[in-house]
Amino acid sequence: MPNCYRLLLNSESDRPPRIAIAIALGLSLFLAMNASTALAEAITIRSAQITVAEQLEIPALESGTLVERFFREGEVIEEGQKIGQIDDQVARLAAAKARAELALAKALTESDLKLRFARKNAEVSKAELTRSLESVARYPKSVSQTELDQLALAAQKAELEVEQAEFDQRQLALQQEIRAQELAGAELMVARREIKSPLSGTVVNWKKQRGEWVDAGTPVVRVVRLNPLRIDTFLPSSQARLLRIGQTIQFLPVAGKKSPIDPSKETGKQTSQVTPREGKITFINPEVDPVGQQVRIWIELPNPDLSLRPGDRGDVTLELPETDTPVTVPPVR
Repeated sequence: MPNCYRLLLNSESDRPPRIAIAIALGLSLFLAMNASTALAEAITIRSAQITVAEQLEIPALESGTLVERFFREGEVIEEGQKIGQIDDQVARLAAAKARAELALAKALTESDLKLRFARKNAEVSKAELTRSLESVARYPKSVSQTELDQLALAAQKAELEVEQAEFDQRQLALQQEIRAQELAGAELMVARREIKSPLSGTVVNWKKQRGEWVDAGTPVVRVVRLNPLRIDTFLPSSQARLLRIGQTIQFLPVAGKKSPIDPSKETGKQTSQVTPREGKITFINPEVDPVGQQVRIWIELPNPDLSLRPGDRGDVTLELPETDTPVTVPPVR
């Protein structure tokens, strides 16, 4: 306990002890309030402009004629959805051929007639050689040595034919795998002629019309994602240092720099008050602009009803914790 508290509590003055305790508690509260180093300060970024968070010019993966467009400008599409088609007749024929070759290879692999015949032939040749050897053992010279040599050769040949049939069977299995890979490649070439969107968004511009030739890698359609949107703005370095990723903000749409946006004015309905939207900070640039001492920040702004559009403006309000504690920079070693 600080000395000032001991003096108040141990004082031999005529004050009652309750008064001394109250003074001590009041002094403690006063010191605690003065020792607070964090105060909340709200700042407003006026007329911050909304931008697109993600956009993409989708290219054609293969050359060909654009034969179909499945969505018009302004229509909403989902991620992975097919939005255009390049002529794929030749690719489909190649895929059909590869599919037939795979079916043939599979049928040959499943058929083991040659292997079974070779094994049966080997059994017969071995049996003939065994019977001839038994006959010679009982009745010498009943079978000439030449015949025995021929029977032994036939038995060895039959064994080799079994090995050859087994090798051919393994080769057919490998051929089946090769045909399967060829079919996968042919089907991939068909799929590469489908123009699909890698993101959910809105079609804003077709760069090619139906019937036009498209080279591989040429942008065909532009898609923008409208939910969420982004506010790309700058703050002084001293303020940006106090921010954190994920911090929430309040956004109030405004028309120009003065009045809030009122969608009901366009529909003729009764005017209603515009409510602020909540967003969050998603990026704080670790670099400081050496000229203006500004730091770039990104604010993600949900837009589930798609009522906000890129180019709209609004006021961004966020809280900055101020600190009275000086920042100590460690010396460079």
